[in-house]
Amino acid sequence: MQHYLNPSFKKSNLLNIKIEKFGQSCSDHLLFNYEVKEKKITNLYYDGQGCAFFLASSDILCSYLNNKSIPEAISFLKTYQKLIREESKLTKEEEKMLDQLMVFDNVKAHYNRVNCCLMLADSLLEKLENE
Repeated sequence: MQHYLNPSFKKSNLLNIKIEKFGQSCSDHLLFNYEVKEKKITNLYYDGQGCAFFLASSDILCSYLNNKSIPEAISFLKTYQKLIREESKLTKEEEKMLDQLMVFDNVKAHYNRVNCCLMLADSLLEKLENE
């Protein structure tokens, strides 16, 4: 709830927006920006409006992904997608790596919220894989 009520990585008036995304199943709206310096993600911030699932997951993801290398970020995002989509059971190491994001473990039971939790992850992963 902390990441929804008092987000650390939500910024109004983002410059050089890399991605703008609209929710597939609700009225979520995401804008985000980041830089790559020395092959690491830096200054990853988002702006937008939407549900608690969308805003909290975006804020937590930003906290974990800032200062990660591109390969580390891609691996992390794929593990997070695996959690949300329940593609296969996570290992204990993966659960530990996701840490706070494990709060979204049961989101798959609310199918309409899966896209909310994946808006930033899916968009950023696609962008990073094509950099």
